[in-house]
Amino acid sequence: MTNYSRHLVTAPSDALAVHDKTAQSALSHLKITQFIEAYRCHGYRLANLDPLATVARAEVAELSAGFYDLSDADVYRTRAAGELAVATVAQLQQQLRSTYCGAIGLDCSSVRAQSQRQWLFERIEQAVTAATATRQRALLQRLVQAEEWERYVQSAYPKAKRFSLEGCESLLLLMDSLVDASSELGIKKFLFAMPHRGRLNLLVNLMQVPPWQILRHFDSEQGSVTRRHDLPFHLGGTLRKNASHGEVEIELAHNPSHLESVYPVLLGMARAYQDVHCPALPWPTSVVLHGDAAFCGQGVVMEALKLTQHEGYSVHGTIHVIINNQIGFTTANAVDVCNHRYCSDIARIIDAPVFHVNADQPEAVLHAARMAFAYRSRFGVDVVIDLIGYRRTCMHALIAIQVLPNC
Repeated sequence: MTNYSRHLVTAPSDALAVHDKTAQSALSHLKITQFIEAYRCHGYRLANLDPLATVARAEVAELSAGFYDLSDADVYRTRAAGELAVATVAQLQQQLRSTYCGAIGLDCSSVRAQSQRQWLFERIEQAVTAATATRQRALLQRLVQAEEWERYVQSAYPKAKRFSLEGCESLLLLMDSLVDASSELGIKKFLFAMPHRGRLNLLVNLMQVPPWQILRHFDSEQGSVTRRHDLPFHLGGTLRKNASHGEVEIELAHNPSHLESVYPVLLGMARAYQDVHCPALPWPTSVVLHGDAAFCGQGVVMEALKLTQHEGYSVHGTIHVIINNQIGFTTANAVDVCNHRYCSDIARIIDAPVFHVNADQPEAVLHAARMAFAYRSRFGVDVVIDLIGYRRTCMHALIAIQVLPNC
C-alpha cells in the first residue's frame, strides 16, 4: 500500500518533467528548423556575389541567431537527437553561411514544387571536391585565352566596336562546362543563342572560328565585300566538338541587332530538332544568354518564358545565363542597399530557380553550371544562372558613384 501510494504521488511530477523535456526539445527543433529555412530562403541576399564589393550587403534580420533566440542549449538538444553535426550556434551559423552565402547564392523562393526545392537544397549542401592542380591550370589557361583575345583586339583596333566580355571571362568556363555535361548524358546537340556582349570571344574560343575571320571586319584597309556583308557580332555557326565524353554538335544561332528576339528563334530550333531527332530523352541542350537589362526589360522574354510552359511549345527546359556586368539593370546603389532588386526576378513567373554566382570565382561558376544543368535534366524545366561580373572599362565610374553617391 505504501509503495502504491508513493507511486501515485511521484508519477505526476516525473511525467511533468518528461513533458517539459519533450517540449524543450520540440521548441529547440522548431527554432533550429526556422533558422536553417531562413538561410535556404534568404541566404542569397548576403552571398558574396559582387566581385567589386562596391556596396555593402544588406542586413537580413532573419539570418541572425538572435532573431530566433537560439542558444547553444538548443543546438545541443537537436544534436542529441542526431539531427545536427555541430555543437554550437556559432558553428551552425558558419556552416550555413559557407553553404548559402558564399560565391553562389541560391534563390529558389519562387519554386512551388517541394520536391524540386528539396533537390536544390540537397545539391547545394553537398560537399564540393576541390579542383586538382591540373584542373586549375586548365581553367587558368581558358581564362587567359578569353582575356588575351580582348586585350589584343583592344590594342590592335582600339576604335572597334566589339562588346567586350571583360569582367565576365568565366562565361567561357561556364559554356565549356555545359558542353561537357551534355556529352556525359549522351546529348549530341547543343544549341545556344546570345546577344552581342561577349559574342566575338565565344566565336573564337568556343566555336573555334579563325581569329582572322573576325579581325578582318575591323580592318579599315580590308577591301573585301565580305567584311561589309554583316557585323561580326551578328554571326553564328556550327561546330562538332570533342567534349569530355564524346562528340557534341554545337550550334550558335545568328542574331540581328534586336537582342532578345533570338530567344524564341532558338526555342523553335530546339523544338524542331527534338521533334525530328529525339522526341524522348536525352533532349538536346538549349541555352540562352541574356544581358541583365534586356532579360527583364524586353517583353519578348516574358512572352517566350510563358510560351514554353505549353506542351505544344515546350523544349523541356532552357538554361538561361545572364551576363550581368552591373551596368544595365543592376547598377549598384550605395544610398539604398536594402531596396535591391534582381534582374532575374521575372523568372518567378515560371517557378525557375536562380543561381547567382560571382564571376570572379571560376570554380564556383563551374559548380553553379553543373547544378543548373543537372536540375534542367532532372525536371525538364527552366533554370537561371545570374553571372555577376562587371564592365572592366567602367570600373572607375562605379567607384566614383560610391565616392560621390549624390552626384
